[in-house]
Formats: sequence, C-alpha cells, structure tokens
Amino acid sequence: MMAAVMAVIVMAGQTAPAAPMLDQLKNATYVGIDVEPVRLENGISEGKPFRPGGPTRPRVGLLPSTLVTGDLDGDGAPEAAILLWRASGGSGVFTYLAVAASRHGKVENIATVSVGDREQVRSLSIAGTRIVMDLVAHGPDEPMCCPTQKQRRTWELTGAGLKELPTQVLGTIVVADLEGATWTLKSLDGDTPLPAGVTVSLTVKNGRAGGTGGCNNYGGPIAPGDGARTLKVGPISSTRMFCAGAGSEVETTYLAALQAVFQFGFAAGDLVLTYKDGDGIRTLRYETSRPTPRRAPPPDGSF
Repeated sequence: MMAAVMAVIVMAGQTAPAAPMLDQLKNATYVGIDVEPVRLENGISEGKPFRPGGPTRPRVGLLPSTLVTGDLDGDGAPEAAILLWRASGGSGVFTYLAVAASRHGKVENIATVSVGDREQVRSLSIAGTRIVMDLVAHGPDEPMCCPTQKQRRTWELTGAGLKELPTQVLGTIVVADLEGATWTLKSLDGDTPLPAGVTVSLTVKNGRAGGTGGCNNYGGPIAPGDGARTLKVGPISSTRMFCAGAGSEVETTYLAALQAVFQFGFAAGDLVLTYKDGDGIRTLRYETSRPTPRRAPPPDGSF
C-alpha cells in the first residue's frame, strides 16, 4: 500500500515532456507524405531520381516559421504542429500538416494530413486542443495558379490521427486583408536574405502603403488591380536622408521593385509580392510581426 502511494507521489512530481524543438523536428521522420517514411536532415529530404540519372526527384522540406505548440490531446504535455511541403519537379507543391510529440526521449510524428496543392497558408495556430489554419484556397472553377478564397480549417487530434472539422469560407481575399500587421522584408528575390543590419518594412492602411526602405521612410497609394489578387503600388515618395552602404543600395532596388508589383499572395505565413524585373518575374517576401495567436481566432471571419 505504501509503495503504491509513493509511486503516485513520484508520478505526480514528474515534469511533463516538453514540446519538440525546431532542431529536433528538422531531423525527424514523418509518415503520411510518401509511400515510405520520410527522414529529414536539417529540414530537407531528397529522394532518388524518378529516372536513373534524371534531374527530377521527390523533395520534402520543413517550413520552420509555421511551428506552433500546445497540448492537443489534453494529457498535460504539449505537442508541436508544423507544416511540410512536397515537390516532385512539376508545378505542384503539396502542403502537409504534421503533429509530433516527445516520447521516451525521442521525437515521434504522431499524425500527418494533406492540406492541398498550392494552398497559400496565412497562419497556423493552436486554440485549446484544436489546430487552426487560415489560408487562401481555390474557390469553384479557379485556376491552380490563383486561389482567392479565404478559408479557416480546423483539426482535432484523436486516437486515429487528425480529424478535420467543417471548413469556414470567409469570402475573397482583398488588399484590405494586408492591414493590421507590420510586414518586414525577408528577401528581395526568392530566398536571398537582406544584408545584416538592414531593415525594410511595409504597412498598409486605408489605401496607402508605407514603411522604411532601408534608409528613408516611404509612402504611396496601394490599390487592387484588374484581376484577382492583382495589385498596383505607387507612385512612391520618400524622405531624403543620406545613408551610405548597403541600406541605400537595398532601398533603391526595393522601391523600384515595389512599384513594379502586380500580384500578392501568401506562403507559410509570409506575404509574397510578385513584380516584374525587365523580362523576368521576381518576388518580395515579408514576414509579419503580428504575434501568432494562441487563442481562438475571432468568430467574425477576420484574419
């Protein structure tokens, strides 16, 4: 009897395992993405070429900025939810939602579900025991390139895996949905980061865009274009403070790019503005300083 009481006391005094950390998730094994389990190394996995010596092969990667944690099964120990992508060399990029837990000193992927092909995720959060995703998805008859339908999708973790609840359709994405956040530029073109110490920002309010360009403050009109998710920015004006070095160079390039923007979208919580550069197409990619919500999103459909 005494031994049983002591065992209960010891169990009660134990600390619940912490949620898996990002570095652990970058090197974990995931199921439900391919026929065989996918083992990541530093956040990426490359499979064998589809044809011997061929250039295309399946690739899977982790999206670090989407990591959120919370107690999804109510056992007192938090789990981690994160997004992964899969590409096979074609135009499709498939998104997956994965849940992992710390068990017996190891990180275990306990559930994975497909989110879709080229879905544009705006945010991922945990509200109580539910995973909530705000995204821009394809409405009826919309081409794969250009989704515009705002959705809120929700999952619960069950003994059988992730169970999706009914999707909320929240209307069509518009320029005004960029308001309410300060967007900080991550790259001027794709994945190339800004030079160290240079900060470029964007805010949108009442038909105006503004922020800091790396040296000076700038501002100008921003308005919808002629089609879905199209955008017109400018003309832009700025203050004229002299700045030497990388900040000035970035600003010149950035303001020219911003005024050439023609489309906006989202990727893993980032804002992506697409612009023309001569005969080429490039992107400006921003992260938001708006904190990731840990509570339930507002019921009115706002993002």
